[in-house]
Amino acid sequence: MPAIGAPMGGFEKLMGVANQDPAILERIRGQQASVLDSSAQDIIALQKRLGPSARVLLDEHLTLLRAQEKDLQADFVPLSCDLHASPGSTDSMVETWRHQNDNMISALRCGATRVTTLKAGGWGGIESGGYSEIGINNGHHNAAHGAGENYDSDLSSINRWHAEQLLYLLEGLEAVPEGDGTLLDSTLVVWVNEFGLGDFNHHSRSDVNIVLAGGSKLGFKNGNFLNLKEQSYHRFLFTLANVLGDPNLASFGNDGDQLLQEILT
Repeated sequence: MPAIGAPMGGFEKLMGVANQDPAILERIRGQQASVLDSSAQDIIALQKRLGPSARVLLDEHLTLLRAQEKDLQADFVPLSCDLHASPGSTDSMVETWRHQNDNMISALRCGATRVTTLKAGGWGGIESGGYSEIGINNGHHNAAHGAGENYDSDLSSINRWHAEQLLYLLEGLEAVPEGDGTLLDSTLVVWVNEFGLGDFNHHSRSDVNIVLAGGSKLGFKNGNFLNLKEQSYHRFLFTLANVLGDPNLASFGNDGDQLLQEILT
């Protein structure tokens, strides 16, 4: 799924599913053809070119897609929710992050989705000069690779600013009552970079720092600093998938076949 860069685009996506006339949405949905049916010939051609193991993976993927399609064809339940104010149009990085965080909070609060992702720019993060609005004339990618006269302090300042945006999101989720707790209690927030610390000129895949917040009612621990350097990253992903999605999942990746008990209560 392509990212929605403009906050207004994310807000309009929410508006498209919330507070709409059920009859109109039902008619629109009826006009949409099955993704699998419309690509059936391409799928058949692809299956003929695959080996046995790859064909099994494709079949599993198609089975999941078909099951999801059937779920989406269930009777439409109108979604009524008080959304936050329209963000309008902005070129400000600071305002964009605040509005996108508001979009995510509203989407989860209203039940429009169970999963949201907010990514800092494309590959390499926000590029050179992208942080000038907060007084940093360097980019995340450049600073992380040791480029620029003050790359070390630039990188620390950039990471601190992103931590402040994370705090804004957490406080917004914490402010929403849900059951006998808050929306943050039933939401796991994961902040992660795609590469570990390593040397500045290498894309290390070791020593990957991860921040987990919330999710106390889902069985995740809070308030700990853990050194899990000997553990596989696949075990971490397997634990998330198992606890948050499919408890019957047997494995994830090469090494993800056991729960990472250190992050669970």
